Amino acid sequence: MNGHLRFGVLREKGERDAVCLLSSDDEAYTFNKRTSRLAIIQEHKMILRAIELAASEDRIAAALHVKIDHIRRKRRLLDGISPDAAVRLEDKHVSINSFDALRKMVPERQAEVAQAMVVMNKFTVSYAKTLLAGTPDNQLVAGRRRRPKAKGVTDEQLSIMQRESATLDREFRVIEESYGLDHLDLVLPKVTSAACSRTRRSTATWNGTTRTSSSD
Repeated sequence: MNGHLRFGVLREKGERDAVCLLSSDDEAYTFNKRTSRLAIIQEHKMILRAIELAASEDRIAAALHVKIDHIRRKRRLLDGISPDAAVRLEDKHVSINSFDALRKMVPERQAEVAQAMVVMNKFTVSYAKTLLAGTPDNQLVAGRRRRPKAKGVTDEQLSIMQRESATLDREFRVIEESYGLDHLDLVLPKVTSAACSRTRRSTATWNGTTRTSSSD
């Protein structure tokens, strides 16, 4: 937990002493880099759990020092999101606005886009909108069309983007299917080479010892 939040909780509870970790590292500008932050879907689940335990949205917002609209938006985070896409992004730090782009796609396309974001390790709203722009019309939710295309982008260029997006999806699937075998093909020669190297060194040592014993 962030040090300031931790201090605030302890003060509200009336605690006078607390166990602390002291660091002598003066090079870092802030030690918040060591804070374990929750992924946005985990925040969503915690908010739902708090509401189940009879905590009101107003109370949660006051406790977290945020606006109530922020709490309500995170409570509705997975509305319109397919379970497959949610599972893929469950532990990722995804921009909250990226889910707006996902909601415009059918469930199957949502899962494909979520997988692409994981593979590329890019979870920004701009990347989500790029994948949305490359989504064919038949993979968009009825009545939830993408934004009007940018000026200077022709129908032909948009069609090229859609084909490239489809090609990228197919390449992702091929890589996923062959990754295990490719990894095994790379590991086995490495292990075999290391074993042969150890065997040669052992043989050379044994031969050297034998010759020394003979000469004595």
